[in-house]
Amino acid sequence: MTVNEKQLDGFKVTIQKIIDKYLPEESRFSVKDMNAEQIYYVASVLSEKDEKKREKIWKELEKKSREANKTLKEDYLQILSLKEKYNNIFKSANDLSWLKEDIDADIDLLKKIEN
Repeated sequence: MTVNEKQLDGFKVTIQKIIDKYLPEESRFSVKDMNAEQIYYVASVLSEKDEKKREKIWKELEKKSREANKTLKEDYLQILSLKEKYNNIFKSANDLSWLKEDIDADIDLLKKIEN
């Protein structure tokens, strides 16, 4: 089922009210920045009465969390690698620019010496 932003916001408000009403203060959390899938899992955990099913949902959430962290780390390392490549390209371009300036200065000096 696909939900639009208005529906998702409504779900968030309802779930946040449940969290604030039924969870102890130290266990409360915000659902404000969660996406539809995350809201689905939170709602599933909160509404499931069967302890075994709730534990299964928690394990699935933990697995998804580990996968997301792994993907985030891989993406971060790829970004660092690309940043290093771009920095090297910019450094090479600057070095070439400085080399061209040096060559131009040497040519100008040689022309002045010849004249």
